[in-house]
Amino acid sequence: MLSELVKRNTELEQKNTTLEKKLEASEIERRRLELKLEGLKEMLFGRRSEKITPEVLGHHQLELFEEAKAEVEAEEEPEQDEPATKRKKKRKGRKPLPKELRRERIVLDVDPEIRTCSCCNKAFVRIGEDITEELEFIPASLYVIEYVRPKYACSDCEVGVLMEPLPLRPIEKGRPGPGLLAHVVVSKYSDCLPLYRQEKIFARSGVKLARSTLCDWVAAVAVLLAPIVEVMKRELLRAALLQADETPINVQDPAVKGRLTRAYIWTYGIPWGETVYDFTLGRSAKGPEKFLKDFEGYLQTDAYSGYNSVCRTGAVVHVACWAHVRRRFYNAIGEAPELAKLVLAGIQKLYRIERRAKEEGVCADALVELRRREAKPILDSLKGIMASKSLQVLPKSALGTAIHYALAQWDALARYVDVAEAEIDNNSAEHSMRTVVMNRKNWLFVGSPEAGPRAAVLLSLVETCRRLKLDPFRYLRWAIEEITQDPSRAAELTPRKWRELERARKAEKAAEGSVG
Repeated sequence: MLSELVKRNTELEQKNTTLEKKLEASEIERRRLELKLEGLKEMLFGRRSEKITPEVLGHHQLELFEEAKAEVEAEEEPEQDEPATKRKKKRKGRKPLPKELRRERIVLDVDPEIRTCSCCNKAFVRIGEDITEELEFIPASLYVIEYVRPKYACSDCEVGVLMEPLPLRPIEKGRPGPGLLAHVVVSKYSDCLPLYRQEKIFARSGVKLARSTLCDWVAAVAVLLAPIVEVMKRELLRAALLQADETPINVQDPAVKGRLTRAYIWTYGIPWGETVYDFTLGRSAKGPEKFLKDFEGYLQTDAYSGYNSVCRTGAVVHVACWAHVRRRFYNAIGEAPELAKLVLAGIQKLYRIERRAKEEGVCADALVELRRREAKPILDSLKGIMASKSLQVLPKSALGTAIHYALAQWDALARYVDVAEAEIDNNSAEHSMRTVVMNRKNWLFVGSPEAGPRAAVLLSLVETCRRLKLDPFRYLRWAIEEITQDPSRAAELTPRKWRELERARKAEKAAEGSVG
């Protein structure tokens, strides 16, 4: 009887231990889900900034990061100037209006009959003037160009009619001029105005243009300008480093009316320079493989596995993104604040090195030397911290996933140190996706699978203009005019070539002005 009680007691103790472990695991899972929910709420309703502001990084932190801690605290509590009242404040006020704007001068002069002195009856002398500027707006206007071609014929012979041929036009037998086509494209892809909204805007001007007509125009412009984007693509593939990213977009299924399928827009570009978009009906590795088949160099991306096959040949070497690592540790602050903030302080120091290098104009071999001297020790310490804690945290926790994410691609994360052309992160490619995302919110979907590549062509030109700080309307109007007259000149009509031409014209004009 006693042995049975002992056995029963042992079983109950084991069961109790098992239940306690399950309860502990459930509590940890509950806390993890709470933190995830808080993170999702923050994403939806809170600030999107990932500013690193650790208050206390812990007494056990590496000496390497003590300076980072001091810098962070200095940011939170800036030192007061002596005296504080002498600190220079940024001057606030209206910015001057651009001098190149057309000005209409309206003189409000005093009536000559009262321009005499009331004391001595002497006429007032003009001593100057006050100018008050008012910014006005004239709505965009449509106008018609009439090509008048007189006809000539012999009154005695039937040799036919003599008449000057029409100049080449962007759309054969079409009515839109280069300026109107450029306006429609820029309105859709830069200003994110869907064609049905443009249809209503044109109607207010008294011109009825069917949405289907506008759609045909956009398609024609994409076909016309596609050779320019092909030239841009070939130039990109000769670069030492490219950045890439992708985002989903809905497309109408031609087989089933009203049904949408998921497609993807990919971006490939030079950091903060030219970018070319690509459209695919899926997210598989076939997209990057096809686009990058002739590329040899460094490819900077996030950790999406779709790029892995491109790098297996050895011709393409992967460089990872520190912004994605930082984001994961930032999301883990609520779960493990001390360790997460310690890692974030180290990452912050890496970014400060990059920012200082840009401010001082450090590049090429000097940049690599700087990174090896200052960034590499920080990277080694970060790796040591993560490796030592990787077995002490739950794999599915926010901190565990952040550590695993970083360590799984550590070689690619540290590779930017030895590549002068590389950035510390992939933010340039992510920024180029903002144009696609803003358009996606307004279009809702792409009309057909065939329309996807056309959208990619026009997005490439508009976004490259934005990144090169060019007026997309002026560029597109010029490019449409030029390629209509001579399609073989596509290599001379890229946005960068146009920027060079514009700079040369301004320099020539300035030189003429100085001589005059």
